[in-house]
Amino acid sequence: MCLKHYRGIIYELKNKLAENNFSIVYELISDELRENVTGIAFSHVKKLNDEYDALKIKLKNTCICPQVKIDAFEGGIFDVKKMLEHSIREALGMSFDPETRLVLDVVSLNDLKDHFRDIPKRFIGETGLAFILKWIFDENDPGRAISIVTDDFLKNVGLSFDEAFNYAASNTIYNDIFYKDLDSVLPFFIGESSPLMIVTNSKRVYGSAYALNNKNIWKELSAELGGSDLYILPSSTQELLALSSHFVDDAAALENTVREVNETLEPDILLSNKVYYYSAEYDSITVCSIPEKALA
Repeated sequence: MCLKHYRGIIYELKNKLAENNFSIVYELISDELRENVTGIAFSHVKKLNDEYDALKIKLKNTCICPQVKIDAFEGGIFDVKKMLEHSIREALGMSFDPETRLVLDVVSLNDLKDHFRDIPKRFIGETGLAFILKWIFDENDPGRAISIVTDDFLKNVGLSFDEAFNYAASNTIYNDIFYKDLDSVLPFFIGESSPLMIVTNSKRVYGSAYALNNKNIWKELSAELGGSDLYILPSSTQELLALSSHFVDDAAALENTVREVNETLEPDILLSNKVYYYSAEYDSITVCSIPEKALA
């Protein structure tokens, strides 16, 4: 196909997409790959730090539906064709096993509620936090090669949210929880002993979700610290920090610290600007209510 014809196609492509006519997209896909395509539709994708319109491609014999950003079409027809075919080949080579590929993550609906309004989730008491599900493309890189699970995804794989949640909770263990005092992890901590405890899982991947989904962790940690209540600081989605209430005179100072640290984090691992409180008596976690005027 000559360059002049390709230039004509890119103009025609945009017009037809505006009319929900995807025939020209099929024409860009090679015969070998096209026989695996069962449908193409528009999709609005929501991620932690972005949302965009995309083409969703449905394929034979797989629940995985690759999505290509509409914005990519600005790169020219050669880029569109390359991206479409690469996405299809990649999806056809993937496998999905809910017993190994689903994990839990946790998000703050107070800070990111618009991004997760339509995402299936399970609320965590009155904390303003919620569990969401992610599936892992690459088991060798579980912290990065991931996608947020949507209602459409669950429908495609034939799982209810509760079934998927149970798989994800099991997969997020990563050889069980651990908690250590901060000194043992950061021995150079300002040259003094720190009362902070790091709470995560052994791989420190989605450790916050695992910790918040297992109440026994907080009961055991409280007992280890003399039965005291705990302040919980959301260090990131990978780990939490816990502090005996005996060491805290000013919860507002803790929240100011959390906010300052969060400014240094990558957005995809930032959890919350709030501080949380574990009551040993009631075995429950709540968000600390701190007047705005008390915050820096």
